[in-house]
Amino acid sequence: MSDKTRENWERVDPALRQKCIVQLRTLPDDIKADLTRVIQEHPNDWYAQDMTPLAERKRIKAEYGFYIPDVFHFNLGMGIRNYLRDVVRDDELPFVEYEGGHSYQNWDDFYTAAIEDALKTD
Repeated sequence: MSDKTRENWERVDPALRQKCIVQLRTLPDDIKADLTRVIQEHPNDWYAQDMTPLAERKRIKAEYGFYIPDVFHFNLGMGIRNYLRDVVRDDELPFVEYEGGHSYQNWDDFYTAAIEDALKTD
């Protein structure tokens, strides 16, 4: 995970961070186990790993006529971002500044750090 994502997450109100951690800990055990495994195997770029088995992508292609993206951000990551939105809306997040003077509030800039914190076993 990038240092910037961690910095963004640390700027979220602590009460909101706690709501998110509680929410993420209610994910199904198999998803939490897969995430924990991938984070341990690829600590610096786990979110860029393929977490959708090839057989599942082929099944979806056969059934629906298209492949789902094989990068975490565009499949399971999208579901997790939406799951987080059930407890904290994008407009409750701090603004993140981008090049060109633009700033945005959306889970893309926060969620990987939230996942890592939720999966920690203190």
